[in-house]
Amino acid sequence: MTNSNDSPTKEMTMNEKSLTGKDFVDKRMVQGATLGAILLTVFGFFSSVGGYLKGNNVSWQDYVLLVTPVVVFIFGLTSLALLRRGKPLQGSSLVFITNLMLPIVAILLQTGLGWAVFVYALSSSIILIWQAMPKVTRSWTVILTALSLALIVAMEWFNPSMRVAAGDELSAFFYGASAILVIVFLARGMRRSWNIINYSIANRLTALVLIIAIPLLIGVTAYISNRAGNEIEAQSLHNLQQNNQSLATNVFTWLEMHNRTAREMAALPDIITMNASRQGPVLDVIANAHPNLFLVHTIGLNGRNVSRNDDAESTDYSDRAWFQGAKSGKLITYEVLISRTIGEPALAIAAPIYNRSGKIVGVASIVSELSEISKEVISGEKGQGITYIVDANNRVVAHPDPSYTEGELRDLSAYPPIVAMREGKNGQINFTDEDGIAWVAYVTTLNNNWGIVAQQTESELFAPVRQSQAVSFAFILVGSAVMFALAWFVIRRSLQPIGALTTTASAIAAGDLNRTAQVSSKDEIGLLASAFNDMTSKLRDFIGTLESRVAERTRNLELAAEVGRSVSQVRALDVMLKDAAELIRKQFDLYYVQVYLADASQTNLILKSGTGSVGEQLISRRHQLPLNTSSINGRAAAEKKSVVISDTTASATFKPNPLLPGTRSEMAVPLLVGDRVVGVLDMQSEHAGSLNQETLPAFEALAGQLAIAIQNANLLEEAKQARAEVEAQARRLSRSNWAEYLDAVHNPEEIGFAFEQNQIVPLTQEQAVGENATTAPIAVTGETLGNLVVELEGESPIARTEELVNTVAAQVAQHIENLRLLDSAERFRFEAEQASRRLTHEGWQEYLETDAAKASGYIYDLREVRPYGQNEAKQLEESALSLPLKVRDEAIGKLVVKGVEDEDAVDLVNAVAERLSQHIEGLRLSMQTEQALASTRKQAQREQALRQITSAVRSSTDPATILRSAARELGSLLGRQTIVHMATAAEAKTSQAEHPAGVAGEAVANNGNESVSSADRS
Repeated sequence: MTNSNDSPTKEMTMNEKSLTGKDFVDKRMVQGATLGAILLTVFGFFSSVGGYLKGNNVSWQDYVLLVTPVVVFIFGLTSLALLRRGKPLQGSSLVFITNLMLPIVAILLQTGLGWAVFVYALSSSIILIWQAMPKVTRSWTVILTALSLALIVAMEWFNPSMRVAAGDELSAFFYGASAILVIVFLARGMRRSWNIINYSIANRLTALVLIIAIPLLIGVTAYISNRAGNEIEAQSLHNLQQNNQSLATNVFTWLEMHNRTAREMAALPDIITMNASRQGPVLDVIANAHPNLFLVHTIGLNGRNVSRNDDAESTDYSDRAWFQGAKSGKLITYEVLISRTIGEPALAIAAPIYNRSGKIVGVASIVSELSEISKEVISGEKGQGITYIVDANNRVVAHPDPSYTEGELRDLSAYPPIVAMREGKNGQINFTDEDGIAWVAYVTTLNNNWGIVAQQTESELFAPVRQSQAVSFAFILVGSAVMFALAWFVIRRSLQPIGALTTTASAIAAGDLNRTAQVSSKDEIGLLASAFNDMTSKLRDFIGTLESRVAERTRNLELAAEVGRSVSQVRALDVMLKDAAELIRKQFDLYYVQVYLADASQTNLILKSGTGSVGEQLISRRHQLPLNTSSINGRAAAEKKSVVISDTTASATFKPNPLLPGTRSEMAVPLLVGDRVVGVLDMQSEHAGSLNQETLPAFEALAGQLAIAIQNANLLEEAKQARAEVEAQARRLSRSNWAEYLDAVHNPEEIGFAFEQNQIVPLTQEQAVGENATTAPIAVTGETLGNLVVELEGESPIARTEELVNTVAAQVAQHIENLRLLDSAERFRFEAEQASRRLTHEGWQEYLETDAAKASGYIYDLREVRPYGQNEAKQLEESALSLPLKVRDEAIGKLVVKGVEDEDAVDLVNAVAERLSQHIEGLRLSMQTEQALASTRKQAQREQALRQITSAVRSSTDPATILRSAARELGSLLGRQTIVHMATAAEAKTSQAEHPAGVAGEAVANNGNESVSSADRS
């Protein structure tokens, strides 16, 4: 049994290896190196053409880069030549070195190619080492690859000044070349893997399980991972939104509290008085109630403090926006600024102070530190992104990064989420900052146009999704590996009994019939092993008896062939059938053999031959059977299928013959020629079972030969009869033809010549034939026409003389037959010409007699064409060239031309006379044809009229109706008045008296016709 672990890639013959030095190189490695050389040659060619067409070489680096692809192209062709000449080590090594030449030269001379060159060098080297390099070269190729990659990294790190900037198309070239190499060699690897899979059923089943299970595993895992990722992503976005909403709520609450404080303070009676002594205690109470307020003060309309809680000197705030807003009458005014008092970001909230008459008398303001808001902004958990607040002017109110609020408040008007917010967008916003970092932000706008922004980088926000995907990918890898291992183990374990069974089958096929398969289970494989053992046992028994059966069948076939050769000899049908029946009986040791032939109507089988006295007796009785299923032979002929009765005593259809009481088995084989039944071969034996299905093929082959022999005998008899008839007919024709030829009118009835005394004289009746004369008949197609007699003076004839005389007589007979045929043909041709001239002469006479005017002539006197007279014609003919107008050698006129002496003119006149004759004859025949056609049409019209009248008369059985129909049809046809009436008894007696008996009917008919014709009175 072949080990299923062995793959075709491990099988290698000496023809698949080439010896170079001390290393055997795999043919597949040579093919891989050849493929790599082809790709390098193509890369080098197109790179050379592209660099030449670009044509912008301005430095020595450009020229080196232009020459490098040419060198790669040349080295590629050289490596192909080495590989084809049986030098795989040199060829594959040159391919590897040439492949590294491109990236090394490019990285030495150009910048901006680091990753592209690194990817190309790494991928191409790995592919070539795996697919194209022999094992003996693996060590130095790996070292060379590592050095090349290190050189690429070093050149990118140090960036020497000799390098120039590379174009984008070169990076695309290296990436594209890497992709092409990977695709080509992956396709080649997949094809090799497919061959390995097809080599073993275990590999195929494992691949099938993996093809079905792994995509299912990937699909389920991908679905779960996708759902989990979506949930995680939605939760991350929800957390970001929650951070934003939480901060917005806190800021809104904080602002509302301070707004209410500012408005309530502006409405206090002591504050409305704008009296510093009365305002001071109130301001202190408010400041103590709100610890985050570091300044509570009132300002007069001139912008200077009226009263302050910190007892500091009065300050001018007329330039502050919050003061100007409150002074203008705004209910509440906000301003975020760097406080002059503490030098930190602060929020100033101002409200106008109205007196009792509703006039603004000052401004009440509270200034709060933003530390509480900043703490909330900074207090976000790590990994949850950042939150910050901007005021209505897009300046930062609070930010986790202190640099945004140190010294001055940074303006974020150009920051993408702030831009989107000012455009009226709230909610989720995705953007990329100036550093290329992708962010997801959630924006909320407060009532005072402050903006609350919570944002987080996509990498940080979706990190859990990435982790989930990584876990899913790892699960797929681990699951695939586990599934592969389980499938491999289970399939190998399940197929192991099949392997043992295959080993047993191979041993049995090699001839070891004593080997049995081990039955180790009760499943389908165990049942297969049991059935295989049963089959092996039966095979041993069968082979034990096969030789004897083969020998017996071979003997039957040899006997059938011998009988077939005997019956194939061409003989008379009766003799052949009698000999065949006796030979079959004798060769096969049978009891009785007979042959039936089907009659011409295919309704009966007639006995034509039978062995022994029983056969003679049946033939003398003219024994026959109906061709139907009532008998064994009839059924064989009707169904065109052999009928075998191995044991007549056990057969219900067998009908015993009293003349053949010893029959114990019988076989009837139809004699078929194509699909036609010509007879039946019937064989009977005294031993039951001697005629059976096993011996049937030999007798069917014998029956086929016998049927062909019968057909050949019939065809031979028919051919003999046909030949005799043809010869008799040929003799009759020859005798008749010679009797017609020697008719005593054209030739004498007897012709003969004699050669004597060196002279040829006519043969007379008195010349006698000597005793030593040799006579040979002169015969044509078996009919004797005469004799050739040669007299030998004093010598008796010898065999060669007779042969020579017979040969000469045969040649004379053939020659005189040819002369007769030629003379008869000449006679018939002459008679045909005479008949043609006679018909032409009679035709022209009839044509001219119908119209005398046609027998005229015309003359051209150089002025006009006019008829001429006889005297004028005679005078012209005496002094001019006269040529007859002939049709079939019959003169029908003359063409006379005066003054013709030139030979060319005479030829022209002759040609005109000939064509004029043909044309006139053609016109005459055309006119005769038209007259014949007119006569035919008249005859057809008359016949049509008669058929019409006859049809009308026969359409009725009433005499009166018949007379009316006859009068109507004839009158309509002739266009005349017509009368038809029956004769009275007196008229009939008168007519009978006037006409003799026997012609009365004719007289009445004529009289009737006359009465009809004379009835025309129109």
